[in-house]
Amino acid sequence: MVEVGYAIAGVALHGICNDSFIIIAAMYIARVAPADLQAQAQGWLTLMLSGFGQAIGSGIAGAIFAARVLPRGELGAAAWAPLWIVPIGLALVTALVWATLFRPVAQHPGGSPPTH
Repeated sequence: MVEVGYAIAGVALHGICNDSFIIIAAMYIARVAPADLQAQAQGWLTLMLSGFGQAIGSGIAGAIFAARVLPRGELGAAAWAPLWIVPIGLALVTALVWATLFRPVAQHPGGSPPTH
């Protein structure tokens, strides 16, 4: 029964993190994109997250499953570890890259960034 609690907590935490990421990304786009490009920028975000991102993620997860989970099926739940470890590792690398390289756009008089 403990596994069910972990699963519920994991799904809830994933939902909170995912929603927070999407909202923060949309707020950032609204802050830095020129007014005439905000709709396109928000559309691009949606395409990346819900279109290409899910398609690429699904393909990678399928490859990991076929290569690492199926051959070790006799291990039961332990066979699924690679399917979780790889995305967690990728998320950590991505977070480190963002923390290292991201530089926010400076605010300008009037609150909007310069147009290029």
